[in-house]
Amino acid sequence: MKIHGGKRAFRYFIVLAALVLAAGCARQRTNRRAAAPAVAPTAAVAATPQPTPLDQGKITEFTLEHGGRTRRYLVHEPLNAKTGTPLAVVLSLHGGSGNADAQVAISGLNLVADRRGFLVVYPEGTGPKLKGTTVGSWNAGGCCPPANEQQVDDVGFIAAVLDDVAKNFTVDQRRIYVSGISNGAQMAYRLACDLSDRIAAIAPIAAQGVMPDCAPSRAVSVLHFHGTADPCALYDGGTCGGCFSKFLEELGIPNEPRTWSCESVPSFMAKWRERNDCNDLPQVTTQQGGATCVTSQKCRGNSEVTLCAMAGMGHTYPGQQYQLPACATDPAGSVCQLYGQTVGPVSNDLDANEKMWAFFQRHALPPGA
Repeated sequence: MKIHGGKRAFRYFIVLAALVLAAGCARQRTNRRAAAPAVAPTAAVAATPQPTPLDQGKITEFTLEHGGRTRRYLVHEPLNAKTGTPLAVVLSLHGGSGNADAQVAISGLNLVADRRGFLVVYPEGTGPKLKGTTVGSWNAGGCCPPANEQQVDDVGFIAAVLDDVAKNFTVDQRRIYVSGISNGAQMAYRLACDLSDRIAAIAPIAAQGVMPDCAPSRAVSVLHFHGTADPCALYDGGTCGGCFSKFLEELGIPNEPRTWSCESVPSFMAKWRERNDCNDLPQVTTQQGGATCVTSQKCRGNSEVTLCAMAGMGHTYPGQQYQLPACATDPAGSVCQLYGQTVGPVSNDLDANEKMWAFFQRHALPPGA
């Protein structure tokens, strides 16, 4: 096999250990397995990770040519998928400085896909290579370099990925969804704006959108997760980004701080409710530990807009642990502690993956869309 599980783990380790994930057509096909991360206790930087079983579904790598570049994505097929049965698709987008392999581990979506029976697609952004591994970003509009500075057509790339996936798998075209963390969340919002004829709903994590304008052809339902203690994409708005500079400097890695202006998460979500013509005030729909979800349900086209505010959570994925090798091997060590101080606490008050899948199941593109 050209690529196998060990090599993917090496790719993941290289990017996280050296640069850290900023939370930030010829085809090649190879089957691989990935270890899913364990859930970590809320705010427990030094907690010992608890292993979970390997996901047993099949992961396949594809490449395609787009915009003069060879682009890459992974597909996870769920266990016991029946041949010919149309499957929903969840696109899971990595954060800045990330890649598709790392997003497999960060999200933990494969285990949920195996339980619930949907395809997970992990597209990869563009950027420099470190030991052959992409240190990627997405052109989400106002962020993030180098993709936005180079005006990479990532909307077109995602559309091409969806076309390619449909050639190789049986896809339910009315049930295509997007999630992502950090820069990946920003890209999810851009796709909701620019590809709303194909995206049924989105579930961004840990970043407000930064698209310069947004005119979707239909109302797109949104489930947004955000930590109130996020030091990178500030919940209350202001100057976002730049949070990894000190961490990288401490590791001896030269870097240039990147920041952008961001509005508060509640304000951003209020604008999305306005965009969807919601005529009801948000009501509390989930109260679980430090997680509070508020929803507007009386919106155009049976859409809904939900914000899940995670009290005390940082720039992390709800229900998942820190995805840094140093935290797995030495959670009380200085590197893991510094990483925890950089991104803020984790939280298991809510399982974002199960929550988003329940949300996605309520939303499909209208017939003929």
